[in-house]
Amino acid sequence: LSLLAYAAILARYPLAWLWLLPAAVAVLDGSLLTGWLYLGAVDLLVVMSLAVALARWPAPGRARLLPRRLRWPLAVLALSTLIALGIGLGPLPPGDPGALSHYATPWNALRVAKGLLITLLLLLLARRTPVAPREQLERGLVPGMALGWLAATAVVLRERALYPGLLDFEAAYRVTGWFADMHVGGPSVETFLVLTLPFALLWGWRRRLGLLWTAAIAASGSYAALVTYSRGGWLGLAVALLLLAGLGGLALVRGWRLGGARAAALALSPAVVAAAVAWGVADGFAERRWSEAGADAQGRLARWQSILALPGGGAWTPWLGRGLGAFPEAYRYGNPGGRMPADFAFVREDGRGVLRLGSGGTPRLSQRLLLLPRDGPYTLEVRARGELGGRLRVAVCEEAILYRFACRSRELGLEVAADGWQRRQWRLTLEGLAPGPPGLRRGLVLSVTRIDGNPGVVEIDRLRLTGGGGGTEASHLRNGGFEHYGRHWYFTPERLGAWRTENQWLELYFDQGLLGLGAWLALLLSGLLLLLRRALAGAPSAAAALAGVGGALAIGLFSTIFFNPAIAVLFYLALLLGALAGASPVGRPLQRGAGRRGG
Repeated sequence: LSLLAYAAILARYPLAWLWLLPAAVAVLDGSLLTGWLYLGAVDLLVVMSLAVALARWPAPGRARLLPRRLRWPLAVLALSTLIALGIGLGPLPPGDPGALSHYATPWNALRVAKGLLITLLLLLLARRTPVAPREQLERGLVPGMALGWLAATAVVLRERALYPGLLDFEAAYRVTGWFADMHVGGPSVETFLVLTLPFALLWGWRRRLGLLWTAAIAASGSYAALVTYSRGGWLGLAVALLLLAGLGGLALVRGWRLGGARAAALALSPAVVAAAVAWGVADGFAERRWSEAGADAQGRLARWQSILALPGGGAWTPWLGRGLGAFPEAYRYGNPGGRMPADFAFVREDGRGVLRLGSGGTPRLSQRLLLLPRDGPYTLEVRARGELGGRLRVAVCEEAILYRFACRSRELGLEVAADGWQRRQWRLTLEGLAPGPPGLRRGLVLSVTRIDGNPGVVEIDRLRLTGGGGGTEASHLRNGGFEHYGRHWYFTPERLGAWRTENQWLELYFDQGLLGLGAWLALLLSGLLLLLRRALAGAPSAAAALAGVGGALAIGLFSTIFFNPAIAVLFYLALLLGALAGASPVGRPLQRGAGRRGG
């Protein structure tokens, strides 16, 4: 029904896909609920958008959307992506649905490929949209990115209020927003905030009382980015705001014909406000994070060298790469420590579903408990088997995505031979956990972890949580018998470094070799030069796009910013649509006289 409503809106308002896509990236990632790592709401939104475009909008003429200097590197990058996709998938892995709950699998190539492939589809959509490209940027992407920033910032503020507290700067808590891929760490929340903040500030510049809007957006946006406690995120925020201060101020003078003092006040106020907010949160955990920067830099250099030395590949690897999404699997089987991260699997055995927990780095396997009644006792039943001495820890905790707070937990031991299934029960209450009304209380998560460290495998074929209000015997867990493999389950690993190279350039080289990295750098250089030229000519939207892309690239020096394919889509849209923004009257304030009013 939601998709049908969206289709009706898009048929009436052709720019709606640009308005809603960034917000969907920020708040509609439901993979922690569905257990689907490879398909999400953004994918369905794109498919529906294309369907509406093909059904409702006339075919475009022969004019090309992108200039030649962008088309050629984009074409080579697409070719490299297809080659790396083939390498990553070949030989084609067996049809194992359980593998779709893990990143260390050849199927991860499909997930990673979505970033560029969806971008290409959206460029076709942009070409068919019955609105000029510059209007798509000005009246579509700019307000859409601003709405996405607002949604993500609201989620971060809610998360801070519910978990450590808005003003608790001592707690070692790093926000994740609703970016579900951060169950294995990563830079998604800070990259999204830094990429979209300049567009939100541009939206604020266009309002009446623009200086007040700008200060409010800068204060809340800086706070949200700073409490990620990501040093790369801090660098990206500084780069984005400094670029916006310089280029944005010049664009305001040339494009909107503002006076120098007025333009300087609008352009510089975000950086000034951000500096004030940074000073306010500089103590506590932030200070500890800064003190670790030197040692962490040395560790990253050593890590990057070890990644380049991972076994595997062939003679073509330096040129074509190891395949899209290949790093998690390569690291899993070739890391220097020899410890297998996230050692679990969902399998079928004698016609029933089974969760296998290995002896390597065993993660928490978790399910989010939605609308669970708080009254009455509960009983958790576990049916498992394994070697004598195997031990499991089951827990119900207040948890966002990575961090846990108050918990109820119990250790369960296995006392019989490996071929004998045994039942264990745990009676618990939820009294005192996650108080408050729905929507304003901490999330509850049930998890199971193997903790014995012995060799061999522990298997679980049933988890049932019964009891609570109403006295029903139906289980509150979905797919507790694993009949649907990992659906509704997700994992949280002990170590977060096994999934990304933590450098976007290195990740591209690892996956796609010199061909892919060179094409990507050529596309970046061409797009950034076009953005710079048009920002200098007086297009504030080009300055905002350049600031957002530049800030994201700064984060990419220390993180894999495209681990979330939806982030890659927004990055490419900002770069490519932003590069088409000229210094025409389209770039002027959209409200009559808004550029002349005082703030």
